[in-house]
Amino acid sequence: MMANTKAMFADTMRAYRIWAGNPSYRELERRSDKKISYSTFRNVLTSATMPSKLGHVEALVRALGGTDEDLQRWATAWRRLAMVPEAKNREAGRRNVRELPR
Repeated sequence: MMANTKAMFADTMRAYRIWAGNPSYRELERRSDKKISYSTFRNVLTSATMPSKLGHVEALVRALGGTDEDLQRWATAWRRLAMVPEAKNREAGRRNVRELPR
């Protein structure tokens, strides 16, 4: 799992949900044994940036059938990006856009 910005992390989470069969928010709530509400899953997956709480990422990965290895990769990526100030995140995103082939 490689995301260089918080926005890319959010995009990757949405792609992961699709890869896992695109379960509904209510189904994700059920799979989490109602530890996370469907509205929280919706907010996490429709946000333009990554979740502010690692616990929400962990619950989503588990609800999508992720393994312990998957969980470790997602948690490591979240921690790495959480330490980056928002201004640096925006600049990294602009650099990535400029580097795209035309």
